[in-house]
Order: sequence, then structure tokens, then C-alpha cells
Amino acid sequence: MTARAFVRRPFNPLRVLWHSRMWIALALLTLACLMTFWAAGTPLYARVILFGGGAIMAGLRWRDTASMWRAARGGEVRQAVVTGHEVTRWHSDGFFLRRLTWQDAVGARGQWGPARGDTLPGKGTRIIVYADPVSGRTWWEDRL
Repeated sequence: MTARAFVRRPFNPLRVLWHSRMWIALALLTLACLMTFWAAGTPLYARVILFGGGAIMAGLRWRDTASMWRAARGGEVRQAVVTGHEVTRWHSDGFFLRRLTWQDAVGARGQWGPARGDTLPGKGTRIIVYADPVSGRTWWEDRL
């Protein structure tokens, strides 16, 4: 049996921003700017809420976004085995959302979610993950 070489997926910054949910913060900040400069008569409280909400959301999501960015750009590529699906409290269209968990070849554990269970690979499936060189956190290739 020959060893399979892992091929790095081409880097796409929009994909990282989408899956890290940083787009929500960027949308709030953009909306606040548009309302401030182009919509005359916008109440001050609306602008404060949008700017504040966007800034708080960006602050909360920045760590994950930076980690995903570093892993996608220059992180180590590893093979991992899906260890299970944890059921979360959230649901969508009558389906409970699940969190995918895995363990890679080095022994590092990772998780991704919430997502619908029918969109996630089954338990025992081998997946490719990228490791962030700074934090060591691993990210599923399908979400980078």
C-alpha cells in the first residue's frame, strides 16, 4: 500500500470569511457606514447599535478567522478520522444540528459545527484537516 500525498486546496479568502462567520460583522459595519453617510435622517441609536454590534462581532470572531486564515495559507496538512457527531440544542427545518468531531494522526482533537447531520461525513470516515501553525488548532478542509 502506498502513502497518499495530500494536495493543498487553493486558498480562497472569501471561503474563510464565510465559514468563520466574519461576514456577519462585516455586513453590520457596512450597513452602519451606509446608514451614516448616505441615509440622511438615520437615528443615532440605529448607527450606534450597528457599529457596536459589528465591532463586538468582529472582536469575537477574529481569533477563529485568523486561525483559519493561517491554517489555510501555511498550516500542516493532516489526515483525521471522524470520531462522532454531537447533537446540539439548535435545529433547522426540523433537524437537530450536529457538531462534527475528529482526531487527527498527531492526536489533536477538533470539531466543527453546528451543521445538519446529513451534510457531515459519517463516523469513521477519513477527512483532511489543516493545522494552524501558531495555535495548533485544526480545521476541516471542507470549511477552508
